Order: sequence, then C-alpha cells, then structure tokens
Amino acid sequence: MDLSMMAMLAGGIVAGALAAGAAAWWLWGRRLAASLERVAKLEQNRQVSDQFASQARRQIGQLQAEMAELRQQAARSRSSRSKTAPVHAEQDDLLLREVQRPSPAEPFPATQILPRSRP
Repeated sequence: MDLSMMAMLAGGIVAGALAAGAAAWWLWGRRLAASLERVAKLEQNRQVSDQFASQARRQIGQLQAEMAELRQQAARSRSSRSKTAPVHAEQDDLLLREVQRPSPAEPFPATQILPRSRP
C-alpha cells in the first residue's frame, strides 16, 4: 500500500463518518422535534385541565354556599311552622321520602342440597 491508497482510505473513513453523523443528526433531530411537540401538547393539555379543575372547584364552592343558604331557609321555615301549627310525621318532607317500590320476584328459587342416593 502506498501513500495515496492510505489517503483514500482515510478520506473514505472520514467521509463515511460524516455521512453517518449527518444521517444520525437528521434522524435524531426528527425524533427530538416530535418529542418536543408532544411535550408542548401535553403541557397545554395540563394547563387546560388545571383551568377546568379550578373552575370546578369554584362551582363546587358556589353550590356548597347555595346549599348552606337553602338549609338555613329550610330550618327557618321548619321553626316557623313548628311555632304556628304542629306538624304530623307523615307530612314532613314528603318530597324527600323514598317511594316504596315492590321488590322484584326472585329470579331463582331457593335451592336445597339433596342427599345422594346410594345404590
């Protein structure tokens, strides 16, 4: 091997390394860009879900305040009713009482274990 062959071999190795580096740069660059895009979307979705959660917390607080107000009104109306006229147990909270529904028929009859008959 003479010097020119060695130079060509070294040049080929350097060119191959540069080509491999460029291919790796392109491939990993695409993957990195795609992963960065996914991270950005996830961050945006996290922010939106945080906004929804804070809005839900505000709504829950408002509903709890309304429920407290309604409970106070109901307590006041009960106390005023109890002062004016006696309330029968059957008339108290008719709307909140559960409706007695007939129980559905049992789908399978009660079973018994029969003794084995031995021959």
